[in-house]
Amino acid sequence: MRAGEAVRLEWTDIDFERRIITLNKPEKRGNPRIWRVSNELMAMLKNLLRDNSPKVFGNPAYNAFKQVFQRTRKRLAYTLQNPRLEKITLHTFRHWKATMLYHQAKDPFYVKQFLGHKTLKHRNLHNC
Repeated sequence: MRAGEAVRLEWTDIDFERRIITLNKPEKRGNPRIWRVSNELMAMLKNLLRDNSPKVFGNPAYNAFKQVFQRTRKRLAYTLQNPRLEKITLHTFRHWKATMLYHQAKDPFYVKQFLGHKTLKHRNLHNC
């Protein structure tokens, strides 16, 4: 899931019973995507459910979401004395997940579908 898609995620997109998240508003005008998620993630999401907002993560603008991530990343890099952490972006996690999926499944078409790509032309970006 792209960061911008996560920001737009709504509670109606989550089926807690079946542990499924449906991305109904993909960023790149693609088709809706469906993910089965872990019990742990469902438990974390249920903890957020106390908010009255229809949005899972409140109503942040993408830039506000990104700024919080950047500040947290900077503090973590300083605390751990590891300046390389400052190179991590929100999109880094998407690349990491794509790489892990490819190494598990060895199926570039599965990774393409998971990422919501229309073609395989981007697969080298994710080391697949």
